[in-house]
Amino acid sequence: MKTRLLFVIMWIALGHASAQVAFDPNIDSIAVMHPNGIWEILISEKLLIKSAQKVVPRLTEVSELSVQQIHSKPYLFFRGKDGESPESGFTLMVALKEKAPNLWMAGNKFQICRGVYCSVCGFDEYWGCACERYDGVFDADIHTYCRHSIALGMGLAPVSHEK
Repeated sequence: MKTRLLFVIMWIALGHASAQVAFDPNIDSIAVMHPNGIWEILISEKLLIKSAQKVVPRLTEVSELSVQQIHSKPYLFFRGKDGESPESGFTLMVALKEKAPNLWMAGNKFQICRGVYCSVCGFDEYWGCACERYDGVFDADIHTYCRHSIALGMGLAPVSHEK
């Protein structure tokens, strides 16, 4: 019975995602974790990026969108560039919360890791926000680092339609 219910929930969510032209993080499911431990994002990448940019407009040139686990908690992970400083990395992590068994939606916290003379900033299990790659010309007088911010709120905003 549980397997059948999970199948019905997943079938509805997947069918909804394929035709989805709007997104509301307050009610829509974002990801499903399959029994084999593999995460699947249910909302189109374009729609999720647009939703995130409504809250955090500095996030541009998103090159990676995935679900990652930090301290055993799932986050929707966006890796891109800082629109105000295009040579700097910008990573956004939106906490996910379980809506139904193995079905996840936006939680109430998000984190930002923003580069200062760092082209790729990211999060790790132990140290938090750190510079992962520096692509500039080496200058001993310039210190590269990433700033870590934590905010309450979903980190995603409703999007009325996809263009």
